[in-house]
Amino acid sequence: MKRTLLVGIGQMGKNHAKVILSDETKDIELTAVCDADPARLTAFRQDYPDIPVFLIPKDGHFANDALAAATAQNIQSFDSVADIIRAMECDTLVNATHNRSHVPVLEDAFQAHDTDGAPMIKTVFQEKPFA
Repeated sequence: MKRTLLVGIGQMGKNHAKVILSDETKDIELTAVCDADPARLTAFRQDYPDIPVFLIPKDGHFANDALAAATAQNIQSFDSVADIIRAMECDTLVNATHNRSHVPVLEDAFQAHDTDGAPMIKTVFQEKPFA
């Protein structure tokens, strides 16, 4: 079973979540979802309460009131996608972020290594354009 982290839950991210959670994808588990927008995370959690959601920084920092909003909604924050991958033991990444975030998210994700030093992410689904 592929343990999947979905990064970005805008329109494309929601579509990916529906496909991953459908009966057609039996070997993929949506392990966690992360986004830089606490409102999107809150809305996603209302539809899928059993899937952990996490706040991540956008362009290297959290938006003005994002941390306060996330805390008020009991949403945990992480400083990086790699930290979530390690914490949730994900081996698959779906990157559905905005175009300008594609490369930084991938670079961050590939920093996650297991205790033996091997990369944790084995499979990536990347929205276009790649860079």
